[in-house]
Amino acid sequence: NDRFDEAVGQFQLSLRLDPKFAQAHLSLAAAYLAVSQDASAVTHLKSYLAAHPEHFPVRWHLAEALLRLGKRREARAEVA
Repeated sequence: NDRFDEAVGQFQLSLRLDPKFAQAHLSLAAAYLAVSQDASAVTHLKSYLAAHPEHFPVRWHLAEALLRLGKRREARAEVA
């Protein structure tokens, strides 16, 4: 539970080494969601989905995070 900051740092390092490493975006988003940093998570969920647009379960997590941020129209577009 208390190692999310460490995980975020490691995933950020992975992305500095390879900005196109989609799995690092997904992992970083998961860490941000775990600590309720939805705005940061949204950025990385979108990056992951740019590489894997067919991954509907991730799209659903993006929609939920967008809803928590008050972005209803954007959230609805993700699951429509």
